[in-house]
Amino acid sequence: MHIAPDLDVRVPFVGRDAHLAIIADSLLRSQLVTLCGAGGIGKSRLAYEVALRRSELHGQRSIWCALAGTQDGGVTATLAQALHIIPAPPSDIIDQIAQALDQNVSLLILDNCEHVRAEVAAIIKSVQARCAIRFLTTSRSRLRLSDEQVIEIPPFEEDEALAFLTARAALSTPHFALGSEDERAARNIVLRLDRLPLAIDLAAARLSEISMQELERSLDRLVPRNFRDNTTTEHRHRSLRSVVAWSGQLVSADARYVLACVSLFADAFEREDAAALSGYSDELRLDAALDELREQSLIGIRRDEKFLVLVPVRTVAVTWITDVNDRLRVRERMCGWLAEIAQRVLDGYAAGDSLAALAVLNQRHGDFITSLTWILDHPAMIPRYSQIIFALTAIWSDGGRSSEGRPLLERALACCPDDDHLKGRLLYARARVALADGDYSLMGELGPRLIATFSRLGDHLMLARSHSVLCNVCLHVGNMSDASMHGETAMRLYDVSKHPRGIATAHINLGNIALDANNEIATAITHYTSAIEICSEHGFASEEMLARTNLALALLIANDATAARLFADEAIRSAEALGNRAMMAKNEQTLAYIAILESDDLRAIDALERSLILLDSSLHLKFLTDAAEGVVEVACRAGRREEANTLRRAECALRTHAGIAHFGALTQRAMRVDEAHALTRPEDLDIASEAPSAQALLALARETLKRAKTSFLPESATPGEATRYAEGLRTQRST
Repeated sequence: MHIAPDLDVRVPFVGRDAHLAIIADSLLRSQLVTLCGAGGIGKSRLAYEVALRRSELHGQRSIWCALAGTQDGGVTATLAQALHIIPAPPSDIIDQIAQALDQNVSLLILDNCEHVRAEVAAIIKSVQARCAIRFLTTSRSRLRLSDEQVIEIPPFEEDEALAFLTARAALSTPHFALGSEDERAARNIVLRLDRLPLAIDLAAARLSEISMQELERSLDRLVPRNFRDNTTTEHRHRSLRSVVAWSGQLVSADARYVLACVSLFADAFEREDAAALSGYSDELRLDAALDELREQSLIGIRRDEKFLVLVPVRTVAVTWITDVNDRLRVRERMCGWLAEIAQRVLDGYAAGDSLAALAVLNQRHGDFITSLTWILDHPAMIPRYSQIIFALTAIWSDGGRSSEGRPLLERALACCPDDDHLKGRLLYARARVALADGDYSLMGELGPRLIATFSRLGDHLMLARSHSVLCNVCLHVGNMSDASMHGETAMRLYDVSKHPRGIATAHINLGNIALDANNEIATAITHYTSAIEICSEHGFASEEMLARTNLALALLIANDATAARLFADEAIRSAEALGNRAMMAKNEQTLAYIAILESDDLRAIDALERSLILLDSSLHLKFLTDAAEGVVEVACRAGRREEANTLRRAECALRTHAGIAHFGALTQRAMRVDEAHALTRPEDLDIASEAPSAQALLALARETLKRAKTSFLPESATPGEATRYAEGLRTQRST
């Protein structure tokens, strides 16, 4: 089989087993099979593997005809050349081609047909009328013949993409191996490249010069550029830019402009999005452009029927808008469109539909971030599109993604035009993110400014919210008198404003004060229950999650483990729906403490392990130190006192450094567990003068937990042995 010069078969073939089987089956049932997909998706290589396996398994002969460099009217000549036919007038060249194909050839592969589809279709019909040859074609769009069977080729699956990256890197770097530290970076690389084989191929070639981590960091810079691969001779396959440009030449100016506009979106988009960004109010014109792009595989359609532009296509096509004023207009249209969506989200959030609002925010998060970055580069735009900032604040604070919001809000505050009310709201947004982040020292600075700003402006609702935030801060740093003052003030202002969400929040804060200041468990439970009732009535999902979390803790201290477990499980489900990994981690800690009280050490370890995994992404200091406290108690019960003391010192040092109050182990407050007593009071420990980082504490907690676990159960134990051991341990302790 003659192979096209632009097909580098040195690059390893990975995965695609299912598609190979589908293609083989299709060729048994149809005389014409077309592999469709975006440029660089791997259609040509897949066709080559099909032919190779037909030859190896069945001895069937295939002919390869590359049409990439063929112009209109030249397909017949190119095919004749591939078959080594010298035209002999006056014979019909199609007759000669049919005769050549009829000589023990079972499959003719026509590679890259998209730009000469009409001519290819006509030749196939003529040849099929003369002989029983089967055709396998590759094209970015179908040929539209009646007997054509089209197979859409998607990007790699994630594991296939990772295997391909590794194999391709080994081609350039002998003995290349993917280390454990490289795997996370490698997975991120293939996902950001949309698992597109050509993009991964060209990126992996760089691993002979740079490390996997350096490649990950440089990806944003490299993807839109050439990513040149000098082993490929066909120009259109030598870079991502040329692959996309090749397809762009096959569609109309309208389609190219629409593609350039929608390429601004970070993820999938809908028809209304395309209309908003392109400014095409004519539905027929827009639909025609989208149909062209779909036809040429420049955009795809997901299962939810939203359109999707692959990352390599997006990063190149966005550069096609060359006029500066036009780029500005498209950006402003995008910001205006997203500001409308943000306002609907905020209205839904205020009405209590926070789950739906956060779902929209999660779907649009990348687009909101892209727009906000552009807005901050043009500060005069901040007042016009401020809804985007405040919608994002909801996901940064309630959705547990505070780390993303910190730098952007700092920039917004620094460059915001002179508008006292807008600056006050931005300051409040920064405070919410700081609170979600556990940054209580910053909150100590922001709090007085919030109170002063909204008192001066006479905004009672924002003043109530500011007091509520400060109440939380005072609780976490152990200033109970100020916490009580701020909590009562917030409740009074929310009552005056008739604001049910605020009243629910105030009940949660007052419950925390009752529990932590005076150990008034019954009063705390009453406040939490009132908050849950209000939230349930109005649909305040995030506040209800918080109330259930705190109620679970109160019930744990009240020795009602069954009810505590019920509310913790419900809070975990709510936190998962909201995407708040930090709150999921907190409730896993509650389940761990319940297991400790019930002497089920292995179940406690499982819950603490889940908590640490969840905290790995958020590194919430308060919840991280609480988790470390739980690990200390498990280590004590396992007899691992040296590790427990080391972790306890680190935990207390970090608490002291971050200004987080410590109220003692929950098990100590609930049941006076002797093993926890010596490790409950920070003043009894020789605390290091320099606190560890959150990452260091997380690593230390994991190592301590791992060693504690081996004391209860050998690492070599099978799941069955682990279950029998746990049951035996419970039986022994109950007797």
